[in-house]
Amino acid sequence: VRQSAPSAQTLALLHQIAWVQTWMEEFDSAAALLEHAVSVGRGQAPGALPMALAMRAELAYRRGRWQTALADTTEAAALAAARGELEPLVR
Repeated sequence: VRQSAPSAQTLALLHQIAWVQTWMEEFDSAAALLEHAVSVGRGQAPGALPMALAMRAELAYRRGRWQTALADTTEAAALAAARGELEPLVR
């Protein structure tokens, strides 16, 4: 899962594993996977970055790290909006 140049399917699997770990309160394991996902997103897979940041924000929220959660959420939303991936909430 942590190969240097993961495929899109591998990144999706990494996100899913981290999501399950977050819900199971295996926070350290989830954090390691999400740090890797964010790093890969920044370096080679910008399309995967908004989801990785959003998931890392959820993890930070659950750990009580409010500033980190807000920063990751804000960046994820901005990147997704810039890519046209967000639907307006009000039309």
